[in-house]
Amino acid sequence: MPGDVVSRQGADVLVNGQTVGRLKPKTHQGEDLLPGPTGTIPQGCIYAGSPHKDGFDSRYAAIGFVCRDRLIGIGTPIL
Repeated sequence: MPGDVVSRQGADVLVNGQTVGRLKPKTHQGEDLLPGPTGTIPQGCIYAGSPHKDGFDSRYAAIGFVCRDRLIGIGTPIL
């Protein structure tokens, strides 16, 4: 949520001091993965996280913080 603080300790990604994921250096295809942003999440943006260990989410620079103008819906698990 806006105002939360994202940080890293080694490969661990934390939001408000709680571990939410772990960075991997490369994809399964061997492509480099750059770490995402750290610091306070700006107003109008969120940290989009996945519980999957291989999730491609805000922990990586290619996704980063997701701001309101990029959100189009909400996913709901059905299983």
